Amino acid sequence: MKRTLDKTWLKVTAFLLFFVFAAFAAAGILGTVYLASNDIYLQGDAASREVLYRSQAYRISDEVQSLMTISDSTEDFTRYVRERCPAEDGYGITVTGPGGESLVLTDLPEDAELVYTYDRKLTVDGKDITITVSLQEGFLPRTHEYRFGLWLLDVKDALIPLAALFTALALFCFFWQMAAAGHWQGFEGIHLTWFDKIPLDVMAVGILIPTLGIFGEYFFYMSRLAMALWGVLILNFLYLFIISFVTRCKAGTVLKNNVIWYVIRLAWKIIKTVWRWLCHLVRSIPLIWKTALGIAAVFFLILLFGSYSSMLSLPMVLLYLVLALFTMYVAIGFVTLQRGARALAEGDYSAPVDTRYLVGEMRRCGDNLNKVQQGVQHAVEERLRSERMKTELITNVSHDIKTPLTSIVNYVDLLKKEEIDNPKAQEYLEVLDRQSKRLKKLTEDLVDASKASSGVMPVDCQPTNVNVLLSQLEGEYEERLQKADLTMIVHPAAGDPVALADGKLLSRVMDNLMNNIGKYAMPGTRVYAAAAADDHEVTISIKNVSRNELNISADELMERFVRGDSSRHTEGSGLGLSIAKSLVELQGGRFELSIDGDLFRADISLPLYRP
Repeated sequence: MKRTLDKTWLKVTAFLLFFVFAAFAAAGILGTVYLASNDIYLQGDAASREVLYRSQAYRISDEVQSLMTISDSTEDFTRYVRERCPAEDGYGITVTGPGGESLVLTDLPEDAELVYTYDRKLTVDGKDITITVSLQEGFLPRTHEYRFGLWLLDVKDALIPLAALFTALALFCFFWQMAAAGHWQGFEGIHLTWFDKIPLDVMAVGILIPTLGIFGEYFFYMSRLAMALWGVLILNFLYLFIISFVTRCKAGTVLKNNVIWYVIRLAWKIIKTVWRWLCHLVRSIPLIWKTALGIAAVFFLILLFGSYSSMLSLPMVLLYLVLALFTMYVAIGFVTLQRGARALAEGDYSAPVDTRYLVGEMRRCGDNLNKVQQGVQHAVEERLRSERMKTELITNVSHDIKTPLTSIVNYVDLLKKEEIDNPKAQEYLEVLDRQSKRLKKLTEDLVDASKASSGVMPVDCQPTNVNVLLSQLEGEYEERLQKADLTMIVHPAAGDPVALADGKLLSRVMDNLMNNIGKYAMPGTRVYAAAAADDHEVTISIKNVSRNELNISADELMERFVRGDSSRHTEGSGLGLSIAKSLVELQGGRFELSIDGDLFRADISLPLYRP
């Protein structure tokens, strides 16, 4: 079924068939109603013919009545009737006045056999008259209504089934068209055509204007064929309007695609803009001036709605003055507290709240703000002192360790140059050499981590070509990665972006990342290094697959002394990523880690250099 909903030729066929079936169904229903209202189904054929004769005679009487109203004399009236309803057509017409006088308008032959005589009583100009119409046997009126009546009599037994059949077919075409509305070949889901994008209320007005008879006076001068074509055209547009309405309902654009909706949205935007502007204007006015304006507005309202004699008396004026001064004092005190709270929120602890002119609860509130300010300032000073002491401790201890450690490393190098025949001694010497170098690296990492976190490390940011940096990275670490059975894939950035970075610190960051990859990456996999740039920053991404399961979050992995190898089978201090993060932040960038299963990714974002 879905495959047939988007076929254009099926839609056109269903559209045309709907009107054909609807026309036949309407004709069948109207014919059935006509026959049933005249009791034709309950009477025989003779009675049915009588119904047709009566309708024909009634039409002739209507014609005579209309000619009577437009005629200026009896001669004109007689001439008009004989021209429009001649005796040769089988019409015998007589008009009887209120006094019994008769006027024969058309006279049938004496031997004419009459099949029906109809008397119609009317009141014209306050006089009761009777129009008698006689129909002659063997004369068939040439009217469409009579011929249509004869056709209805011929098909009266099959009329109800045909009407039901055509009604069912018309409903099938209609509902299929509604189901296919919005589906077009080559488009997924609901597709709106140009017709569906016309504002719905504009379409409704365009259909309602001719439908409601705005041009009704013009319709009286149109032929029946022109009126029928005009009605069919309106029905076509109405049906297209229904299909478009269903399509918009499916797409959810019934309310949005309307001129009224656009006007409402525009008015709402204007109201919101004006309201925001007023709110901004009010917020930009200092509190003291707001209070003064409020007091002036209150006084104006009092004077506007109050009694001038009582309101302008001396006691009332003094009372208003006292209330105004008290309100201004409260506003000034609140502004003072507001200034102190803003300074405290912005981290400025150098200017306490001036409480000399505050009294009561406002003074106590100002004292509490000053106490909070002092407490926060004391806590910040203690934190800074603690950080400074930790940094000095790490630096001093590292320096004290570095001196004897240098001696140990040097003497180990001297012992390695000596010829020692004992294999055990050679083995011990190798362990001593490896562990002394590891201790030296740990000491250097501690010093670097302390300097990087405290911000005392000098930074000299210069324009750095990111693609050149990736090329150097590939050449420098290719051999080392090959020993670890790793393959490096480099994807340079488009357009050779230039980042603002310190080359020495950035090299240290890359060295830490590549050392981690060499120690923790799964052998036989690839290491990807890629760069990308946008309007504000340049990002370098390095990805690899971990050898061990990464059951740790990225935030925990960047903490100090935390390693991805929880069993500590590999050498390392757990400071590499923490140092890398601090060094990138010193250069004004961002260092982010992300873990997806065994995939490890590090993103280094640096500011884009703008000449």
